[in-house]
Amino acid sequence: MSSPTLSPPPAFRSAGERAWRGVETGTPNAHVCAELARTADADPLAIRALILTDRLDDARSQLEDLREQHPAGLTASRLAAELALRAGALDEAEREARRGGATRLLSAILLARGARDAVRVGHTSAELHLALGAFGRAIALAREDGWRRTAAGQTNPARAPWRATLAVALARSGRTEEAIAIADDGLTLAREFGAPTAFATALLARAIVEPDLEARADHAAAALAVPTPAPLLHAEAQIELGATLIQLGCSAEAREPLGHALETAEDAGAEPLAERAARTLARTALRVVA
Repeated sequence: MSSPTLSPPPAFRSAGERAWRGVETGTPNAHVCAELARTADADPLAIRALILTDRLDDARSQLEDLREQHPAGLTASRLAAELALRAGALDEAEREARRGGATRLLSAILLARGARDAVRVGHTSAELHLALGAFGRAIALAREDGWRRTAAGQTNPARAPWRATLAVALARSGRTEEAIAIADDGLTLAREFGAPTAFATALLARAIVEPDLEARADHAAAALAVPTPAPLLHAEAQIELGATLIQLGCSAEAREPLGHALETAEDAGAEPLAERAARTLARTALRVVA
């Protein structure tokens, strides 16, 4: 009796599967993942990979093809919501997330719009507690999210941005050395992967946790220099830079980035971000009067 033929172990056979696995693990880099995803044909995994590697035009093109194939598909609505959120189009993002039943994504959108009481799930819950000043709870939730994602092989900051949230929560709690170590870890991983939004997010977190004002301004300026297609992230970096310039006694120089941040946030309907920008911008006038 012949021996049975052994089947090869499961593999990521399609280009979309290989691209998505790369986005989860950080290997290969963003460019390779995006090129793999571009060769796929209206594959939801490929579209997500394109979004998280910041190839938004390619993602839109494949999303249109997916909707032609599945006009009433919930998956297409969820992907459209994720794409719109990355692009700062919060109205469209909320509409698509509700249509697709994307609870976790809707939570992130509502948090950006200021509806904090509606946020109860996943990494967004850690961000909520950070925004509310509940730093201990934010630390616990971010660590939990990090452990869960790491256990699942999701080590890439482009896929799992918990390190940035954890680092900022630690810094707000006075645990600066821990915060810098976590932020540096995330920055190294994001730089190696090479997706602009993930890299800018890591740079911004590093700026926020930096106690030296001049170094903080340098990190924030570096985050602004990254060509990310995420306007709300850009606005956050502008606010951080403006606030730091005020502390350095450079209120006049702070007005331009703060003004741009306020305009971006208001246009997007990101109320908490707009309020922060407006408050910080008002401080430049106070400094001039003083």
